[in-house]
Order: sequence, then C-alpha cells, then structure tokens
Amino acid sequence: MEFRSSETGNLLGWKDGEFPLAVLLLSIYLAFVLRIGPTFMKNRPAYKLTGTLLVYNAMQVLISLYLVKICLREILESGLLPRKCYMFIEEHWNLVSVIRIERRL
Repeated sequence: MEFRSSETGNLLGWKDGEFPLAVLLLSIYLAFVLRIGPTFMKNRPAYKLTGTLLVYNAMQVLISLYLVKICLREILESGLLPRKCYMFIEEHWNLVSVIRIERRL
C-alpha cells in the first residue's frame, strides 16, 4: 500500500520542505538529549523543578476541570445520545472549525 498526497504526489503526504525540516529537528533533539545535555550536566547538580512542576500540575488540573465542565454541560443540555446531529447546525459547525484552526496553530 502506498500513501500519496493528492496535492504534491509526495510519499506519505509530505509537502515540499517538510521532510528535511522534520529530520533536522529530530536530529537536533536527539543530539541534545543524547550528547549535549548529558555533557553539559556532567559536573552539575540536578535542577530543582519543584515550583515549575507545581505550576504545571495546577494548570493541568484547571484545564481538565474546565473540559469536564464543558462536557457535562453538553451532556445535560442534549443528553448522552442526542436525537439529532448537531454538526449540521451552523453554530456548532463554526465551533468545530475554530477548534481545528487553533490546533493547526
């Protein structure tokens, strides 16, 4: 089975310039993680990330609570199994389109 993009015909749908960029970024990441980072930290104490991890975890909890609130509100408004497809209502379609655009950025 072969995957080809309908736009450019490249293997696996890579657009022009994306594959070399991905390989370059992966190479830089691996060089840092496997060589540069360990060499840099060889004679240094480990960083204390307690405060950073507390803020990160608090943000994750707040975002999760917000998403649960949205899901529960939708379930309470339309039920667990809605009787109609909301994707054909323009307001709902626009919401999905905005979410897709934000994910691409």
